[in-house]
Amino acid sequence: MQDLRSLTSAANGAQSNGPTSPEGKARSARNAEKHGMYSSAVLLHHESNEEFALLQERYYQRFLPSNQPEVDLVDQMIAATWRLRRFAAVEAAAIDHAMDAQRVDLDSIYKALEPETRTHFALEKLHVDSGAMASYQRFQAAQIRQYDRAFRNLQTLQKTEIRRSEPTS
Repeated sequence: MQDLRSLTSAANGAQSNGPTSPEGKARSARNAEKHGMYSSAVLLHHESNEEFALLQERYYQRFLPSNQPEVDLVDQMIAATWRLRRFAAVEAAAIDHAMDAQRVDLDSIYKALEPETRTHFALEKLHVDSGAMASYQRFQAAQIRQYDRAFRNLQTLQKTEIRRSEPTS
């Protein structure tokens, strides 16, 4: 039974060659951008190429990768940093939006509210109603882990390269 399913699946898959129209190809190329924070694309279409290039330049100057594995690790650190910056902007926009959405209701209940109190109510709404804050926290933690892992691996790799290039007595 499993073999028949595998054969059927293979036969059906062989019939599809993916999108053929320019519009379909463009749509398919953007599949990874469905959720901007988890996107496999580092730079989204609305983000600054110049800012990203500057970040790359600073990281390459700081860590001076000397081979492809080191470049790959520095690229992972750059991607994690860029996504953390995106996260910070998205989080701020979400809080601002929630505060704006609550303004009329809160102003009808309270005479005056400090900005920190409005932020508290917005965060509470984002956490309770949509779970957005928990999602943001998971995303942030994942990017920090990616950065830390790449950084440690880069340090180890560069120390190994230094030891290899040192003259032996």
